Amino acid sequence: MKNNLLLPIIFWLLLPFFLTSQVAPKYGKLSDQEKSILKTELDPGANAIILSDYGEIDFMGIEVSFLRHTRIKILNKNGFGEANIAIPFMSSEEEIIKIKAQTLEIDGKGKVKKTKIKKNDFHTVEIGPNIKELRFTFPNVKPGSIIEYEFIKNSNNLITLEEWKFRNNLPTLQSICLLYTSDAADE
Repeated sequence: MKNNLLLPIIFWLLLPFFLTSQVAPKYGKLSDQEKSILKTELDPGANAIILSDYGEIDFMGIEVSFLRHTRIKILNKNGFGEANIAIPFMSSEEEIIKIKAQTLEIDGKGKVKKTKIKKNDFHTVEIGPNIKELRFTFPNVKPGSIIEYEFIKNSNNLITLEEWKFRNNLPTLQSICLLYTSDAADE
């Protein structure tokens, strides 16, 4: 009887380690699989594919921090529109910090050429009362390009959580969103 209980106890003790083993993709580091994808079985007619969409929402006392890292592969010229990004935010309650973005080109030998987006290529546009968008366009996009961006959005609005979609308009290979609560939020 004791042996029958031991396995479930070990499982529940190790479960948090398995759940947190989903680590964020390393910015600029591509797997061989990501480099070689030419199409997807999820939607053979897709123009682009989300290789990974990773997010972390962290409640820190009276603030919420949202980290997002997205990597998209452009499969053909009809996918070029995916290179135009708009990140909405509430101008009085949120700020976007630490943003970076780049286009990754893979040559015939598997080497990666990076074209980083410069700071002056990020533009903030007012789209409504108290709502703005941070906009940017990836340069040098061609079929086979991989575009990736990462940012942190800080908010003092604890009521409205960042929206996360596990299903998108593009086929998605990996979508992970982790939710953390800091000790300060319990006080």
